[in-house]
Amino acid sequence: MSVTLSGNDVFEGRAVTQLRGKSVGVITNHSGLDSRWMWLPEKLKAAGVKVEKLFSPEHGPYGVAKEGEELHSYFDEALETQVVSLYGQRREMNAGDISDLDFLLYDMQDAGVRFYTYVSTLKSAVDACVSAGRILTVLDRPDPLNGSKVRGPMLDDGLKSFVGIDAIPLQYGMTPGELASYWAHGKDSVNVVRMRMWKRKMWYDETGLPFAAPSPNLPDMQSVMLYPGLAVLEGINVSVGRGTTRPFRLIGAPWLDGHRLVDEVRTVPGIVARFARFIPMHGKFSDEICEGAEISAMDRERADPVLLGVKILHHLSGLEGTVWTRNGKRLWAEAITGVTGIDRMVARNEPERMLASWNRDAAAFRKRTARFLIYD
Repeated sequence: MSVTLSGNDVFEGRAVTQLRGKSVGVITNHSGLDSRWMWLPEKLKAAGVKVEKLFSPEHGPYGVAKEGEELHSYFDEALETQVVSLYGQRREMNAGDISDLDFLLYDMQDAGVRFYTYVSTLKSAVDACVSAGRILTVLDRPDPLNGSKVRGPMLDDGLKSFVGIDAIPLQYGMTPGELASYWAHGKDSVNVVRMRMWKRKMWYDETGLPFAAPSPNLPDMQSVMLYPGLAVLEGINVSVGRGTTRPFRLIGAPWLDGHRLVDEVRTVPGIVARFARFIPMHGKFSDEICEGAEISAMDRERADPVLLGVKILHHLSGLEGTVWTRNGKRLWAEAITGVTGIDRMVARNEPERMLASWNRDAAAFRKRTARFLIYD
């Protein structure tokens, strides 16, 4: 296996030591590791570089906070730096946050999907740098789902939120550096430290890089691969395995017929499923027996997780026990998918037809943004 060098790996030696004596800020969390498992803040500290501010996303700098948990800023004694929460009372970086910094680094591993909040934090950083006339240096990382697959719906303009920050496909097929360059509109506000030996067709586990779970409920590659589809099910009253050892691999509820669900899942190419019962330790249906399916992307080149999610939604939309949950005036499923009226759409349309339409829009997006792609 060839070993990919992340932007963190490439950012070595002179590139690091030239930051000595400068006022440095980093946007990172526990996933900002190089191939030797050196964490970016510790790596900078060991090189004699003082990190003045560490901007942290959802789940905090150490990746332990629960999903949706608001976090406060604080001074980290171990790192000897101020941690500025970008997932608390405010979630956007502003020009004032970086006005006293000479250098700003970004290094986080995302999940390759639009509704993952690290993507929103990245856009906030780009916007702040464009506004302030500053430069964001992105230590680039792989798209874990590979960078060749672009699919799923575009975000409807009226549904912009922190889980849908821009009109990009649900699975966008770009690295953080490529996304940042796109959002900077080709301006000099973004400097990308490019990876070496990474190809668009590569899945994360083909890179040779250490896997640091991007967030608490994405503990392994199976969860990451199924996440683009199974996460959309969080908009209805089923468990997606949060509170178990198999998040985003289990789907179930106390009211569900697991055998019928397994039959539906097995119609998706590249996907296998088995009947399952499980008890979440926390979250939806905590301490209740849920019945449903355990799912695996057995052939990931054929498996389409977005089709999987829509097929399950289509199946569940016809069941009496299904309840669509709300987030204010909107359905939560609308916020996640970026599709207005997703409940009505999946009830009356064939999943394959919906996906074909969405994928045409995704392909058009890829064509429009091709000039921002860095890797072959």
